[in-house]
Amino acid sequence: MAVLAVPSSLSAGTIATFADPAPDGSMHLFEINLVTDIVSGGWPDSRTGLTLQVPWTGMNYTDAFFEMEDLEYTGGISGGISGAGTIQFLRDGDIPGTVDPLLQISFDSAQLTLQGLAGDNIYFFHADNNVVITVWETTGPVALTEEASFSFGFANQAPLPCGEGFTATASFDSSAIPEPASVAGLLAGTTVLGFSVRVRRG
Repeated sequence: MAVLAVPSSLSAGTIATFADPAPDGSMHLFEINLVTDIVSGGWPDSRTGLTLQVPWTGMNYTDAFFEMEDLEYTGGISGGISGAGTIQFLRDGDIPGTVDPLLQISFDSAQLTLQGLAGDNIYFFHADNNVVITVWETTGPVALTEEASFSFGFANQAPLPCGEGFTATASFDSSAIPEPASVAGLLAGTTVLGFSVRVRRG
């Protein structure tokens, strides 16, 4: 008999992450435009190289892509705040709007912050307030809200031709405290699968 124990107090863990898929700044993921006051971002399905790792489900998705609606931006080159938005991650070849995404993040606002490290300017686009991370499991969507956060770390910044803003490549990380019931369901499914495999081998 297998006994499944779920801790009553869980800590925030990584939900999904990816390393910077761009070989250089010519294939940027984000644009901060201070003329239009818009933050735009995404990695189209026509490109390759983005491997979305989802420790929450134990799955990795090669050549995944993501879309983000344009966000209103208030601030300057050294930092500011965006309006509300949604980011969706999909499988290679998926048609947005016709299938469930792998992961969806919704937020009321996100911050662009500049941190200096060893003389380098390092930008982060992140949010940790009123963030909802929804992961699609085999049984359907699971929304994670407790201590949910996400962050894009920018690299390869290049000034826009207008001189007011920049483009950047990016890596991504997200975390949340999973609901105990969701963890129990996920682990129970894994336990059943493992038992099934042992029976077949026996």
